[in-house]
Amino acid sequence: MFLELRLKNVKKHTDLHVNFDGGVNAIQGPNYKGKTTLLYGCLLALFGPTPLPGKASDIATAGSNGRWVAALTFMVEGRLLRAERTGSTASLTEIGLKGVEDRLIASGPSVVTAEIEKLFGMTAKRFCELRYAEQKKAEVMLTLGVADVNRIIEEVGGGDIVNRVIKACSARSSTLEGK
Repeated sequence: MFLELRLKNVKKHTDLHVNFDGGVNAIQGPNYKGKTTLLYGCLLALFGPTPLPGKASDIATAGSNGRWVAALTFMVEGRLLRAERTGSTASLTEIGLKGVEDRLIASGPSVVTAEIEKLFGMTAKRFCELRYAEQKKAEVMLTLGVADVNRIIEEVGGGDIVNRVIKACSARSSTLEGK
């Protein structure tokens, strides 16, 4: 669950701090005011500029000399974590609670990405496919063929779960037909 996003010199946002509530959050406002940049900011903090559309050089706010910061605080499996990136650095920190010190888990862009992929149980590419759709591309999962959907479910589910469910349903169906 995403809890907090901080963006500094990212696209239209020179200094933005957003707290997310538990459950579903709605982002609304006029066109071209930076709503999509909030989504990009989450991806940027987690995975760096690679999964974002466009060029990495388009991230920084005009006049910022290319310097930007994206930091996302989130929970995974009961752990409170913060992923923070700049144009050249990245860190993943577990935030200590009740007097426990924060603990650096990973440092460096590729190491942080790999650690976050482990936490989420999927690659950055798969995360973007399943959790984020660019504007006017929300139907992407609906256009995949059966084999692709099966492959994704198996990958994310950690094994041949689809075939096991089909086999279990077939066995159950056979049992019911015999009665």
